[in-house]
Amino acid sequence: MRIRRLLAVLLATALSTGTLAALAPAPAIASTGRQASAVTSIVWMPYWNYEVGDLVYGLTNRSAMYRCLVDHFSMPEWAPEDTPALWQRI
Repeated sequence: MRIRRLLAVLLATALSTGTLAALAPAPAIASTGRQASAVTSIVWMPYWNYEVGDLVYGLTNRSAMYRCLVDHFSMPEWAPEDTPALWQRI
């Protein structure tokens, strides 16, 4: 499951940016004590399963990073900028 997610993230990042250089190393999450994910900081995407602690860049402001607060399956209208109940800007 993790491998499929990693491959999907790499493909989405490569298609949206034209390069894989935008991937950042995973910072540790103090509240959970685990890495956010294998790839971490990606641009938020709809129709994706997010877990508490996952880190994404915002959809409209790609310089803003958000931490997932609630496990959920994202919908197009649930971008991090629009749903403070699901995402915390960091």
